[in-house]
Amino acid sequence: MNKFHSTWISGFVLVEWMMALAIISILCTIVITGVAESSQNRKELDTTTEQLVAEIKQVQMMNMLGYRSEGLNRPFMMIHKDHSFWLERASTVPGSEYIFPPYIENSGLATEVTFHSSGLPASESHIKLRDTRIKKVNHIWISKTTGRIRWEHGTDAEH
Repeated sequence: MNKFHSTWISGFVLVEWMMALAIISILCTIVITGVAESSQNRKELDTTTEQLVAEIKQVQMMNMLGYRSEGLNRPFMMIHKDHSFWLERASTVPGSEYIFPPYIENSGLATEVTFHSSGLPASESHIKLRDTRIKKVNHIWISKTTGRIRWEHGTDAEH
């Protein structure tokens, strides 16, 4: 009876260990999946921010090079409050509307981005792109004194 009792206890401990490992592995899978998804969402916000910065720099360069259509309006960009921005390259060519992914929006006011022929902006701008899923904000600054366009990761989104 003593031999049977010690085998039964050893088997019971083995089952407890197996159950504990199964629960820990399930919890690890849930955590790893959440972290990977958050990282992917952050990468999409960064990609959208980089694309918008590239478009702003293109508008700046077109103004510096004197790109005009028959001497009329200079190229400009209007970044709407919602999920889009408007890019006007020349007055004779229809403008283009670009749509952000549905979960990314300009959390600041609608912003018009225009530049002088020197490359300096008409006004200083601060654009905030917010991802509504992960509640993070990326900031884009256009310096009025230098014309420098930069962006950086923000922190949690302001409500």
